Amino acid sequence: MKTNFEIIENYALNFEEKHFDLHNNFDFLSFEYSILKQEIKMEWKKSNDNWVDKNEVNNLILVHKSVSYLFFNNEVKENNLNENQDLSEITFFPSKIREVNDNFLLQNNPKENDDIIYTFENGQVIRICCKKIELMSR
Repeated sequence: MKTNFEIIENYALNFEEKHFDLHNNFDFLSFEYSILKQEIKMEWKKSNDNWVDKNEVNNLILVHKSVSYLFFNNEVKENNLNENQDLSEITFFPSKIREVNDNFLLQNNPKENDDIIYTFENGQVIRICCKKIELMSR
């Protein structure tokens, strides 16, 4: 897997010398999967919370290209039904250990046979294997 960003401390992304805190400053907005293109787009929007810098970018989009594996768990914690837009952690993780979706590695860049795992505050997990992930901001 190749990326144009780095994961920082399992909650943020470094992209073009900028730090984007997905946990605190952005809300998860959408997930689009094109089977024909083998592409997944995940979009975050800038949070309206008062601690978010007014100059922060409005949207971040992660485009996963040449997707070969996708996993969703639907075990949303009942007491967290309203927290589905808050990312808890993000990590690269070895694809050979797909039965493990609740561990994290402090690893800034992916290794050749890694998946990427997104875990949300409500307990939902999205795991993706692809050849390339591009981060775009707007």
